[in-house]
Amino acid sequence: MAKMNVFVTTKSCVDANTGELMFTEEVMQTSLTKAVKINFVQLYDSIEYLDGLSGTEIKVLFFLAGKAEMNTAQVDISTALRLEISERFKIKKGSVRNMILKLIGLGLIKPLKNQKYMLNPFVVFKGNSNNVVKVRELFVNERK
Repeated sequence: MAKMNVFVTTKSCVDANTGELMFTEEVMQTSLTKAVKINFVQLYDSIEYLDGLSGTEIKVLFFLAGKAEMNTAQVDISTALRLEISERFKIKKGSVRNMILKLIGLGLIKPLKNQKYMLNPFVVFKGNSNNVVKVRELFVNERK
């Protein structure tokens, strides 16, 4: 839904010598703003899922959440993304693989097909909160 903003500005011209008001002019300006749904990464009250994770592993989880597709909780953990994680967090490629396996083991991500994974939307979700219930149902019912 659009919202209209109206601004009225009054301009006056005064003679500098006499102080006499020469003229006054009102200018009306309008602008339309569109209401926008805000999409963001949300951490839900499931902090117990993070127990046993190192600081770097938590950072990798949130990095993956940032890379996830909006409103699907899916992320493509391709070789290029694994390399990006390795370089960004200064960890070995084998450690990235081990972290992904650990996140799977803790139920924080679920493998799908073709290097796609689904983040656990009961823990972290990227998108509009109106979609989280539907995505949670998909997560529970999704099989590899």
